[in-house]
Amino acid sequence: MEGIVFVALIMIVAWVVGNNRKHKSECQERSASTSEAIRLSIIENLVRAQYNALDEVVSLHIKALAKKYDMLTFTDDYGNENTARFKNEAEYFCKTVVPSDLIEEIGYDNAVATVINMVQFKRYSLSSSEMAYERDMRGEEFEALVESIFHRHGIVTRRTAISGDQGVDLLAIVDEEIVAIQCKRSASTVGNKAVQEVVAGMIHYDAQKAWVVSDADFSPAARQLAKSARVALLHYSEIEDLITVK
Repeated sequence: MEGIVFVALIMIVAWVVGNNRKHKSECQERSASTSEAIRLSIIENLVRAQYNALDEVVSLHIKALAKKYDMLTFTDDYGNENTARFKNEAEYFCKTVVPSDLIEEIGYDNAVATVINMVQFKRYSLSSSEMAYERDMRGEEFEALVESIFHRHGIVTRRTAISGDQGVDLLAIVDEEIVAIQCKRSASTVGNKAVQEVVAGMIHYDAQKAWVVSDADFSPAARQLAKSARVALLHYSEIEDLITVK
């Protein structure tokens, strides 16, 4: 009888010890899980704070960044947006504008990639009317201005490569036809060379129409050649009237 009682006591003690160990282990697991959750929450809040800080810097300069983005990017023949040249601008922005301590916290490569993504998203919220013509604007800026006029009316455009564009800066779909467009910012009269180039570009890109858009007047020779080649010569202010006429 005493032996049975002794065995029973041993089993009870073993159960209590085992149960205590199990409870302790569960408590440790819960504690570890809670600690990990707190750690992840701290990291998440830190990353969010860093992102928000960078977002504030980008938002402060979004007009300039968006203009640079439009000037330096183009769509390749496969429909991919090539941002290689704008990446250089984003790197310059991170080095000269974004606080160095923020760059250090985020990481240089991550900061550059984030700036590019932010600009890609934020530029669409800008009103196209904010882009205004300036007499001293460069060719790339004038091209971006012309493109913004099309976008204002929901017309799809595609940038050609900056080099090797075959005389065409933009391709637009107007009335279900592809239009090859050369944007010519000029301080003097535009000659017939621009007409020759856009005709060649129209053939190269298999477009149905060709336009030369400028901020200047066209020479008599250019107008004569454009008439026989069926090329539209437009002042940039005339685009809106042309694309809204049904």
